[in-house]
Amino acid sequence: MDARPDGNQDDYTHGELEITDIDAEETSEAGNHPVRPSKLKPLFAALARRARLWFTLAIIAACVVIAVLLFPEVSSLITSVASTPTAPAGQPLYTAMTGSDNVTFVLERPQNDDQVSSLTQKNTNVTAYDTRTGTLLWRTSQSPTSSMSYGVTVNLYGEAFNIYAIHADGQISLLAPRSGKVLWTYKLPSLPTKSTAVEQDGMLLLSDADQTTYAVKDGRLLWHSADIDTTLAINDGIIYACGYRQQYYYAIDERSGTRLWAYNNEASSTQPFASNPVLPFAVKQKTFYLQTDNNKVLAIQPQGHVVWSHQFNDTVDLNADAHYLYAYTQGVDTLEVFDLQTGKKEHTPLPETGIADFINIQNNVVYIQTESNELQSINVDTGIMWKKALDANQAVWTIQGGLYISSLHSSSAEMGLIQAINKRDGTVLWSQVIQSHLTSINGGLLDLLSQDNQTISVLQLNDGKILWSKHIE
Repeated sequence: MDARPDGNQDDYTHGELEITDIDAEETSEAGNHPVRPSKLKPLFAALARRARLWFTLAIIAACVVIAVLLFPEVSSLITSVASTPTAPAGQPLYTAMTGSDNVTFVLERPQNDDQVSSLTQKNTNVTAYDTRTGTLLWRTSQSPTSSMSYGVTVNLYGEAFNIYAIHADGQISLLAPRSGKVLWTYKLPSLPTKSTAVEQDGMLLLSDADQTTYAVKDGRLLWHSADIDTTLAINDGIIYACGYRQQYYYAIDERSGTRLWAYNNEASSTQPFASNPVLPFAVKQKTFYLQTDNNKVLAIQPQGHVVWSHQFNDTVDLNADAHYLYAYTQGVDTLEVFDLQTGKKEHTPLPETGIADFINIQNNVVYIQTESNELQSINVDTGIMWKKALDANQAVWTIQGGLYISSLHSSSAEMGLIQAINKRDGTVLWSQVIQSHLTSINGGLLDLLSQDNQTISVLQLNDGKILWSKHIE
């Protein structure tokens, strides 16, 4: 891992991509003067480590990151429902996501693209809308056979930020969200293998075909590392990552790329590392909680010191809040709670029936879906706060502090229902009937997409209102 001079930066010379500037078109019509669309110069390649991606939840149909991503799974995302939508034969496939600067992006790819994941697919065109009004801002227009494609920058919670263009020679260009203009370019040594990049504090983590991760900001290389295969989390200026080839977990300084510590998983492994490449983990207060291949959970501080450990009999799901580490064991339906600092096991009130799904934890409150199809809110210190019966086709998910219930629908022709739940008492705050699939969530907004009739809608989470809905242009 080292910092290199930015000799890989290129002038915009490799090729041009036509961006249709909507404002320019309107000016031309008003003044009867021929106004040429702006041209984006070479755009290009790269990219990146998953983030969590984009909601590996069934209700999240086409996530970006990150989701997807995005991306290995990071805590505090959505847990969800529903089938992935398919477009009628011959129509392109779309993914919608709200990014930065109040811009909602729609990415298009050919239906014959054999890449199933939205993280690896070849996105051939982008359309950008104003998130609040639905006004068309800009769009690209190139052939599905073009070598140019587009990627999405996301955080490790699967939320989209920006769009970048990928050129066949490995060069990338970050695009301004509201205009599509090139902000900066950087050339990777080889083509990226995925169309998502992790974005943190204006820095992009990009990976190429040589499995090297590059930290780039404003078109300048900050550092690069051949150790990182997947970025797991970024917390308080520390990047937590794993390297499958070396079978190591790393803590890396975000600004300098300096390695703070490394943990050799191979020493404790009883199975090949690749058989379970992303092990359960959580990050809180600069401490990294990791379950190794031999099912032991370690609490590792920034200096690499293990402050406590606990041996489990099986793989657990790890979550953390300000006070506790939560370990949920699937299959045996047990939830154990530990003090973050000492590892002391705390008493936890459990539901009368088994745990079907561990939804989330927020401020010492655990949300659980039971095997008897009941949603329960449990305060770790005082016990069950409230219960709510669920229908068989309902699923529970959380995002950005909110709690929601959605009903399954198998196609865009069927109506679905989203409900916002009051976390204090389990009552319904609002309900909204939808006829589209959820594709991403960001900034308190849901992006809804119908592949059947090629429409996009944006729903506001604070009140359930549809801000706008229109046919994809």
